[in-house]
Amino acid sequence: LMDDKTLVVVSSDFTHYGFSYGFVPFEKPEKNFEAYDKNIIKEILKPTGKGFYDKASRGTICGIYGIAVLIELAKIKKWKGKLIDYSTSAEVSGDWSSVVGYAGIVFE
Repeated sequence: LMDDKTLVVVSSDFTHYGFSYGFVPFEKPEKNFEAYDKNIIKEILKPTGKGFYDKASRGTICGIYGIAVLIELAKIKKWKGKLIDYSTSAEVSGDWSSVVGYAGIVFE
């Protein structure tokens, strides 16, 4: 049973791009990577969340099932999602040939 004091945390990296991950769906990640992730994030934030699994299952998001469960819980609880922050490993490493995305999303 969940009450207003219950905190649910789901942790996952987002897209893992590069030959080392076996995932190179587009060229020029420095121009396309963020848009790719944000297209998936947009589906997470929709009230229905319907397009999330279809889009994410084609990629390399580690916590796809945990995120899917959270989306279903958010629908039941009528929580609204909000993107708090987004970044990539390339922002630190400068290496766009092998990059991972990170998003902070809150549901209330």
